[in-house]
Parts: sequence; C-alpha cells; structure tokens
Amino acid sequence: VFSRERPDRSSPSTASFSSYKIKPPSLADPATLAKARGALTRAGLSFQAGPFVFASEPIFKGEDKRSVGLTFQALAVDMEAGAVEQAARGKNLPFLALRTITDGVSDDLPDEIGEFLSEDGSVRIGKVTRFAIKNPMNIGTLMRLKENATKAAGALTLAWQAVLPALLA
Repeated sequence: VFSRERPDRSSPSTASFSSYKIKPPSLADPATLAKARGALTRAGLSFQAGPFVFASEPIFKGEDKRSVGLTFQALAVDMEAGAVEQAARGKNLPFLALRTITDGVSDDLPDEIGEFLSEDGSVRIGKVTRFAIKNPMNIGTLMRLKENATKAAGALTLAWQAVLPALLA
C-alpha cells in the first residue's frame, strides 16, 4: 500500500524526466492511511507505505525506474492511480491506492510490452505472438510476467479484503 506524502517543494508540479512526464506525490489523508495500515497489520499481510509518483507512460528500463524513484524519493512509479487520484481530489474525496508490484525497479521490460494491450485493455494477440516467435527466450519473459501478475493479483485481492471493511466501518 502506498500513501501520498508531501513532495519536496523544490520539485516542479510536473517534471519531464527523460522522455517521461512525471507528477510528484501529493499529500495523503492520514485517517484513511491509518485505517488501511491497521487492517493490513491485523490481517498479517506484509506491506510498505510511502510515496509513489505518477508517470504518463510505462517505464520499461530498470535504470530509468531507479532514477525516477531516487529523484522523487518514491517507492514506486504508477500510471493508473494518478487519474483516479485527480478525480477524487476534484470531488474532495479521500484517496488511497493499494498497489502490488509486478515489475521491480531492477527489472528491464522489453519495449514491445507496451504494445500488448489496446486502448480498451484487450490483449493484442498478434503482437504477443510476434514477440514470442521473434526469440524463444521471450517465452520465458512472458511466463515470468504472467507469474508475477498472478501473484500480484492474489496479493491485491487479500489486501482489499482486509482494507475495504475497515474503510467502510
């Protein structure tokens, strides 16, 4: 689970980092975060809480992920939660993101992975097949990514099962 913490005020509100557009973290709702921490702890789930930044597009290279994390002192880089946070803040609602990590800061991802999903989230089978056929080692990469995604989905389900009742109480 990652919370928003106040960014270093010397940081711009949006920074261009390499070819990525990065938004630094913003302030968390302490009460919501406290409820989530308590629920995860009571459920015996391991977690980290801390800032993460929003990127406008996937960051595939481990070196770039590490640089962004160090620059903004963030635990993770996220793409999806930024839009949800913006909508929640616009309605003056509390915001909390529960995230699991499928690719860590040291993981390099092939550039082609960004082409695997369409705008609506459906899998582009042809792109995945071409990637697998191009080099047999890519099949191992796909299997590792699938295994990581399956583990992450299971962990996220357990986290929400613990946290949601606490937030609604």
